Amino acid sequence: MNTPETLPGHLLLFSQTAWDHGLTIGEMQRVMREFNVWYSSLLSKGLLANGFPLSVERTRITGNGVLDGPFPETKETVGGYLELKTDDPDEALAIARSCPLLGAGVALELRRPVRECPVFRRVMEAIAAHEDQEQSAASLFSDTGAAALPAVSKPSAEPAAA
Repeated sequence: MNTPETLPGHLLLFSQTAWDHGLTIGEMQRVMREFNVWYSSLLSKGLLANGFPLSVERTRITGNGVLDGPFPETKETVGGYLELKTDDPDEALAIARSCPLLGAGVALELRRPVRECPVFRRVMEAIAAHEDQEQSAASLFSDTGAAALPAVSKPSAEPAAA
């Protein structure tokens, strides 16, 4: 299976976003100040394409219906994202590692956008392999195939001559 073609940039996903629980007001102020400096620095360097926090209200849509959250089985929730304007994985990692929210308990995940969905690609490859197998099997029995079934004679209604 080939690796899907990556698109420019990286996504920085924020999870475990209840970082403020258990902090004093002073600690919260410090973290917010550090984050704002970090964020402003990325903006001024032209390293941010866009990004948004995400609402805590969620709706899950499945083949069985629509459910409004919260969902107790969800251990981690994506609380927001930043789209970084760097193709360099080392630079993206350095940006992520420098985020002051890490020290407050937020988890970050770096992801590359890709041109096509890896699951769709896997499905299409499986379908193509299946169709190739069917074509190969069918060619065994075609006029142009390398092998052909032996001719089968029909039983005759007339008795055989002795």
